[in-house]
Amino acid sequence: MREYANFLLSLPVSDGRKWNKLSRMGIPPEGIDNKMAVVAALMLAAQAGDVSAAKELRNIIGEDSVQENDALEKLDAVLADLDEVMRRD
Repeated sequence: MREYANFLLSLPVSDGRKWNKLSRMGIPPEGIDNKMAVVAALMLAAQAGDVSAAKELRNIIGEDSVQENDALEKLDAVLADLDEVMRRD
């Protein structure tokens, strides 16, 4: 299934209206494929206030991993404190 999805996403956009819309957004002709169309749709939805689209974009570009790293650092600190308390007893 992943192979088929990748194949379909790599195909050029066949709908002329969508192609023109992506072109007007500044995307060069060689970059207009279905992957770009999906990401552009996510961006437009995020700009319109769709929080889930914004989160998905952050996930795609890896910005959410910064939050995961912060959470892991906090967890490490809590575990270190707990370890210290356990050693005292």
